[in-house]
Amino acid sequence: MYFPYRVCLDGDVVRQGCIYGVAVHLDNIGMECILDSIWSEQGSYQAKLTNPTEYDRWLVVNAPYHEGSVIRFEASKLPIHRVNEGVMGVLIPPFSTGVLECKQQVSLFPQLGIASVVGLLALFLLVSSGRAKHDS
Repeated sequence: MYFPYRVCLDGDVVRQGCIYGVAVHLDNIGMECILDSIWSEQGSYQAKLTNPTEYDRWLVVNAPYHEGSVIRFEASKLPIHRVNEGVMGVLIPPFSTGVLECKQQVSLFPQLGIASVVGLLALFLLVSSGRAKHDS
């Protein structure tokens, strides 16, 4: 997790502190923001941070972008953007200090549904082939 202070353009070498793959105004990056502490639990990240500037500032969360994720800053839900080819980025409001929470809420429902259908189909084929051999 970091506050970017440089923009990487097509053809640039990606370096520390970069943001790319999203529209960035130069007022939204810089070195003034403070990231005090970061801690994590299973599927959850938190950080104390401060944006002392008069502009929204990008924060890059080095966790894979997923539509089911939720990022809150002082109880307000922030829109999540895909940045740096697949990680999450958010804009931190101006003149703000607080705790940022990132929860990755990945739904397994589609995968479990597909696995169930495949399992039932395999069971059907197994039973059908057993009956066909028995009838012969």
